[in-house]
Amino acid sequence: MKPDFIRFLSKFLLFLLPLLTLVGYAEVRLRGVANGYGTKRASLERQLDSVEVLVLGSSHAYNGIDPNCLSFRAFNLAYVSQSTYYDTRLIRKYLDRMPRLRLVLVETNYFSLWDQLANTNQSWRDFFYLHFWGIRYRNLAWFDLRRVSYVALYTLPITLQYALHNFNVSPSRDSLPSLADPEACPNGFGCCPADTTTDLACVGDSWGKARVQYHDSCIKASNLSANIADLDTMLDELGRRHVRVVFVTMPACDCYSRYLNPAIKLRNEQVIDSLCSKHGCGRADYLTDRRFVCSDFSDGDHLNFRGAQKLSRILDRDVVAGPTEPRVAR
Repeated sequence: MKPDFIRFLSKFLLFLLPLLTLVGYAEVRLRGVANGYGTKRASLERQLDSVEVLVLGSSHAYNGIDPNCLSFRAFNLAYVSQSTYYDTRLIRKYLDRMPRLRLVLVETNYFSLWDQLANTNQSWRDFFYLHFWGIRYRNLAWFDLRRVSYVALYTLPITLQYALHNFNVSPSRDSLPSLADPEACPNGFGCCPADTTTDLACVGDSWGKARVQYHDSCIKASNLSANIADLDTMLDELGRRHVRVVFVTMPACDCYSRYLNPAIKLRNEQVIDSLCSKHGCGRADYLTDRRFVCSDFSDGDHLNFRGAQKLSRILDRDVVAGPTEPRVAR
């Protein structure tokens, strides 16, 4: 090797050393930062042996079903943008460690049978499930740096802001940005008790149309068969353990529900009815239930704390403490 090149390489490595040290320090410290995924996993694992009712689904169930209003010990395992893929993997991951489980409530919304996180603007969440739940999406790219780097996972701008606070941060601190959402309650429920009413003046037809258009963009016909297969496998395992399953459709404001594609709604009903017939599941549909009014919602398709308590008490009567085969609510 020529002396000039050796000198250049030595200087270059000396230049990189402080940067690599800082990146390494950030990687270590980020592993100690709390986030919604990690805290939810810890909460669930502390009470696996006592959970009797488990809630699965997306933010609609996460914010809309309060375990405190149910007659049996319940945990809300739903989460923001959580897809069918992760619902089914999460319960199968822990099923053998939940000896008292008797009922699973599975939220099914307009698009849940048709989407995967990888096809949406929430695809970054796939890597949080990988790191904090140990669940890898089947088509996760092998060459993505977020598979191995927490700096890449949280993104450099957020890492820098965390570093300015000496990594003493929490997902419940609104002053700092986060990709990992607020912490849930110890029972997994996502709604803050202070969130009882929200000004819905800005929610109307234009909001509903835009919201449905976004959800339509998440619908990919190519995902349907895989999601059905995942549900079928989950229901087989739950059936062998004599765990009852009820599919729940959450309430929504009329400004949202009136713009849903009738063909998608019909296909959803056909799929769920077929699964129920095959596995002996129940179905409770509250999408257009007139008992829910604007003051029960934080936006057009999410219940607020007040609405969550109302729905949870209704679910308790209809499904949890009620008949073995729940009626289909309309």
